[in-house]
Order: sequence, then C-alpha cells, then structure tokens
Amino acid sequence: MIKLPRRLGRMPMVAGIGYKLLKLTARFQYISLFRWLALPGLWLQHITTQMPEYDQVTVALESLQVPFGERISEVAGRQFVAHAIT
Repeated sequence: MIKLPRRLGRMPMVAGIGYKLLKLTARFQYISLFRWLALPGLWLQHITTQMPEYDQVTVALESLQVPFGERISEVAGRQFVAHAIT
C-alpha cells in the first residue's frame, strides 16, 4: 500500500523528464546521438498510427465545419504542416 503513493508522487517528475527529453531530441535532431534517442519512440509511433478510415475523415470534417462556420472555404483543400516542438 505504501508503494502506490510513492509511485504517484514520482509521476510528475518522470513525465517532466520525458517531456524535456522529447523537446531536446526535437531541437537537436541533426545530432546522431539525439536521433538514436528518438528512434524507439518513432518506431512505436509508426506501429501505433495508421491512416484514418473514410468514416473517421468524414466525422473530422463535419466537426471542423462547426467552429469554422462560413470560413470553412478559406481552409478547405489546403495542406498544413505540424512542426516539431522547438
């Protein structure tokens, strides 16, 4: 029973260290050491992510029409790039 509070207390520290490592590997991705550190996470991401099915895309597009309203035509058909954390 005593282990649970200890482990819960350490969670923010572990999450913070993990976040800082992610940020560091994104910032110095041109250095081979940091590329090697990032590889296991990228492999896991490759395994767990897939292209969305047609129904999922339809739902996503419908949900975007509500917040954009009439401005949806301004962003429709455009491509956006998500940049790494810097």
